[in-house]
Parts: sequence; C-alpha cells; structure tokens
Amino acid sequence: MTDHSHHPPVKAPGPSAPGTPFDAEIDVKRIVEIGAWLAAITVAAGIVGFFIYKGLGGWSERSDPKPSPLAEATIPIEVPSPRLQLTPELDLQALRRDNQERLASWGWVDKSAGVAHMPVEEAIARLAVPEPAPTAAAPAAVAPVPEPAPADPHAPAAHPAAGSAGSAGSGH
Repeated sequence: MTDHSHHPPVKAPGPSAPGTPFDAEIDVKRIVEIGAWLAAITVAAGIVGFFIYKGLGGWSERSDPKPSPLAEATIPIEVPSPRLQLTPELDLQALRRDNQERLASWGWVDKSAGVAHMPVEEAIARLAVPEPAPTAAAPAAVAPVPEPAPADPHAPAAHPAAGSAGSAGSGH
C-alpha cells in the first residue's frame, strides 16, 4: 500500500534540521506582545485597586460614629519635656547682667510708639523732685490742706487756727 495523501509529512519533535537557526520554532514577537499585555493589565489592576482602597477607606471613616466629647476630655494632654540648662549658674549671671544693663541705661522699648526706658536712679530723681511750675501761667491758688478726721466722731471740728494754737500750747 502506498500512501497517496497530500499532507506534508509531520516533523517529529527534536533538534532542527542542519542549517536552520535553533529558535526557529519560538515566536519572539508574540511573547513580547503577551508580556506587554500582562504588564498593562497589572498596572491597570493596581490603579483600580488603589482607588477602591481609598474609596472604601473614606466610606469606613464616614460610617464611624463621632466620639463623645466626654471621651475626648479624658485624653491626657502630653506635657512638653523640660528644656534643661547645661550651665544654670552662667545663665543666671548673664540674665542678671542683662537686667542690670537695662536698668542702668537709656534705650527704646518701642521707637515707633515713642516709648523708652531710662535708668532707675534718673527715674527716682525725677519723681522725687517735682518739676517747677511754668512761669508764664498765673500762680495757682494754694488749696487748703484737709485736716485728718477726729478720733471721736461726736467731738466738734477744730478750727484751723485754733488747732495749731492748741497743739502748740498743749505741751506735747
């Protein structure tokens, strides 16, 4: 029996015929295309997953009940840590020196507002000795000095002239 089929003979798996390249059976273009599709689908899935994650996170926060104001009041307040001085003695000396310089010198506190500071001795001297009255103005009438209230509320009030004479003659 002779085989008269018109089909080409099927090549058995195994090494290629001599003279043909080794990777003749591998379709590189199709492999690269499939790899590109896989990479694109992976990136798209990551982006979709990110937006789903953000959306569900926001939905979860919105569905949480608001905390009670009493519960917020019991949250302990964190006190800031102390700022320790490395050389407290030197810092105290510098503070006292700066304070003494300010108390003994002239300077501006707020120049735009016209506020200045002056030495303490100068301020005491200005407050202890009243400034003379302006000479151009008419002399001010001398106001009588109020007398101290008598010790006995039922005693008659002493006349100013009598009170000075009586105290001089009393021998105190």
